[in-house]
Amino acid sequence: VALAMPLIAQLPKPVLAAVVIAALTHALDPAWLVQLWRLKRDALIALTATAGVLLLGVVNGMLLAILLSVVAFIRRASRPHVARLGRLGQSHDYVSLARHPEAIAPWGVTIWRPDEPLFFANAEPVLDHIAAAIDPASRLAVVSLEQSFDLDSTAIETLSEFDRAMRARGIELRLARVRDHVRDLLIAAGPGDLARRSFYSVDDAVAATSGNQEMPST
Repeated sequence: VALAMPLIAQLPKPVLAAVVIAALTHALDPAWLVQLWRLKRDALIALTATAGVLLLGVVNGMLLAILLSVVAFIRRASRPHVARLGRLGQSHDYVSLARHPEAIAPWGVTIWRPDEPLFFANAEPVLDHIAAAIDPASRLAVVSLEQSFDLDSTAIETLSEFDRAMRARGIELRLARVRDHVRDLLIAAGPGDLARRSFYSVDDAVAATSGNQEMPST
């Protein structure tokens, strides 16, 4: 821009428009939109962004697209799928029972994995769903937090309330695939011993005796 501006300034606007059009002709190919539609991801956002640019201008249209993307992300993350896990054969792998019918759920244990990070918009409905779906005969509930790279204050408080509700039902709660940073947050949040019942793997959480096999400290 600094060096070529004097040269560009002498070009007629139609020439500049032709350069821009030539640079964006690839966007006329509908294949990318068909791909988004097939994936069921962001097709409506892309169409809305295109309409926004045409009606509101480039800057306002892009701002609209960014806003819609953020809203779509929060909406999707606030209603995550929650998978019940089972053990795959004699391995240490725990997978979705719905997708792998050959997997087996350990007796007396229910294992759950939210497929989005827990945060203020979804922590309560996710844990309410798990609480309602737990078999009354279960004595151990394991919640895998592999998707949660961080926890906000609402998620931490909701986990604590869920732990107390499970205790009232005679069910021990353990957390699996807990990152070190999340464990640090659980320790700092205190009181309670959720951090002591946090493990690096689902297999460790299931195999631990009375929650005494705690996650190695760092």
